[in-house]
Amino acid sequence: MLDQRPSFVCSLLIVGLGCTGAIDDGSGPTGAPGSGNPSGGSGNPGGGGVMMPGSVAREPGRVTLRRLNQTEYDNTVRDLLGTSSHPAATFLGDSVANGFDNNGDLLTLSPVRVDQYQQAAASLATEALTAPLRTRNLSCDPATGDTCVRTFLTTLGERAYRRPLTDDEITRYLTLAGKVRTAGGSPDEVINAVLQALLVSPNFLFKPEFDPDPTSLAPHVLAPSELASRLSYLVYASMPDDALFAAAKTGKLTTAKDLQAQLQRMLADPKSRLSQGYAEQWLGVRTVDAAQPDKALFPAFSAALGTSMKRELDLFFDEVVRQNLTVDQLLTANFTYLDDSLARHYGVPAVGNATDLTRVTLSSSQRGGLWGMGALLVATSRGNRTSPVSRGRFTLDAMMCAAPPPPPGNFMPPPETTITATDARTFL
Repeated sequence: MLDQRPSFVCSLLIVGLGCTGAIDDGSGPTGAPGSGNPSGGSGNPGGGGVMMPGSVAREPGRVTLRRLNQTEYDNTVRDLLGTSSHPAATFLGDSVANGFDNNGDLLTLSPVRVDQYQQAAASLATEALTAPLRTRNLSCDPATGDTCVRTFLTTLGERAYRRPLTDDEITRYLTLAGKVRTAGGSPDEVINAVLQALLVSPNFLFKPEFDPDPTSLAPHVLAPSELASRLSYLVYASMPDDALFAAAKTGKLTTAKDLQAQLQRMLADPKSRLSQGYAEQWLGVRTVDAAQPDKALFPAFSAALGTSMKRELDLFFDEVVRQNLTVDQLLTANFTYLDDSLARHYGVPAVGNATDLTRVTLSSSQRGGLWGMGALLVATSRGNRTSPVSRGRFTLDAMMCAAPPPPPGNFMPPPETTITATDARTFL
């Protein structure tokens, strides 16, 4: 049974996988991660057969056929093909809702974006089938014709789809290969065309979940590959790794214990992007390194210091999650991560490291927890003065999900005064 403290590993299962109800060992129907849609869609927002205490009935809700956002696209082509390029840097920007860039209802697909995907696919396919990446991505000889195409589809194609291809899907790709061959394409050009087609397929660009009975009102179990994809894009912001693929294939992703084991393994992986993908967006600190506080009040502030502030928050949040600390530690922890420049800005002893951030046990509560960190303070300041009202509203809204009502009609805003230089450090 999972630890039922209000801890972060448990909380991430809830947030990332849509869990509801009571946690069990997965031996019965309530233990199988599932989804359903009373309106006839495919799944729920998180896939939830892992149940939390106190719930009586599941509310599966609905799931959106969600497109990969720009970060996920770049990470996925990197892990799939081995490329070090960042094609999504040239794409149209993703829409943001409530601070997050992975809201499926807003990740639409315009004609311009389709064209950008096609251009990226052509470039990526050429790179992937050229040395040094060729041997990584192509394990057969294209001269063997459909034999190689089929092998390609059941290896790299399966990883691109994040699930095995159906017989009909393989047949359609073989038909495409035949058309390219008939038009005079070389064996390499045939494989290139198949790879381009994989990279512009909705099964690659989106994260589809197939409902075996779309008209049913009963929740149903998610396919193991669908659950693996949900878990992977939560933690890695990318496709499943080999261990997660293997777990899905061998039935080792069906119980609460299985999910927790995979989650803990993935969070310990340096590839984990949970802090950057979740914490930075949740707390609104993604652009702190580009902030421009008043130079007269903060002459020492720089992009490098802003980067250190953001990195401090990332490392702190990572430890809270990986060590499964209780939620109150977000605000009361007596440790943080500092380099010399950030320590100097905070007015605490140097840590003896000018480049890397080091874990430090704090002797004062002033800098303990999220509200003692420069990144969050910069994000909720106005550049020339602090804003207690904005910070209070942010705390209620973002941290406690209890946004305050609008101010009364006779409310008078505070005067636009500036803080003094001696007060500046307190606010950043």
